Amino acid sequence: MADHIQIGDITPRKRYVADGTQTLFTYPFPIFKTADLEVYLDDALQETGYAVSGAGQDLGGEVTFDTAPAAGIAVTLRRRLTIARQSDFQESGAFRARVINDELDFLTAALQQVADDTRRSLQLSPTDPDAVLTLPDRAARGGTFLAFDAEGNPVAGAGSIGGLSATTFIATLLDDTDPLSARATLSAQEDLGVTPPTVGNAGAVLTVNSAGSLHYDPTLTHGAHLTALSFGL
Repeated sequence: MADHIQIGDITPRKRYVADGTQTLFTYPFPIFKTADLEVYLDDALQETGYAVSGAGQDLGGEVTFDTAPAAGIAVTLRRRLTIARQSDFQESGAFRARVINDELDFLTAALQQVADDTRRSLQLSPTDPDAVLTLPDRAARGGTFLAFDAEGNPVAGAGSIGGLSATTFIATLLDDTDPLSARATLSAQEDLGVTPPTVGNAGAVLTVNSAGSLHYDPTLTHGAHLTALSFGL
């Protein structure tokens, strides 16, 4: 049996969605020490309120919370290393297998960390031609939109975040301060040009006439046409 961690082909990140009762969550990747594991609840990095076991084990370990995270909370566990040289071999000194294995394990874990970060970033497709993806300088991009020119390179887009336009209707909707007001604004729209139904329209089918206008047709009955929108009282 090896006397060092075996670093397999695995992503050093695991995400769960809490159910409000579960307190124990596993991380299926090895860590060297407890401090190598970051624990997030939604986007908040946790410093206390949990215990970590399994440091130094090939298959990872467990995180046990003092209190179960609330239902719907995202629980993210990831290995995060401080990338630095872990050992130093002296001229004509001892060259121990365990020391070099530990160093190679750490380097492999660090590369997995970089690979995971890369996968979660914007990048070109493998078949895309080369492009210059350097962002415009700070002065040029400040307060503007990220856009791409005809060659697919990033540029500072025209306009600014303070000049977003909205139609009159949307502006009316946006100034509503509560859901009831917003629903009232939406229900007041009669874009189809159909008069509000009355008792006299009971049983009629809303259909389109030869002129292309919507109207209530009392000569049709419910279920007569699967594509018809009917109104009944």
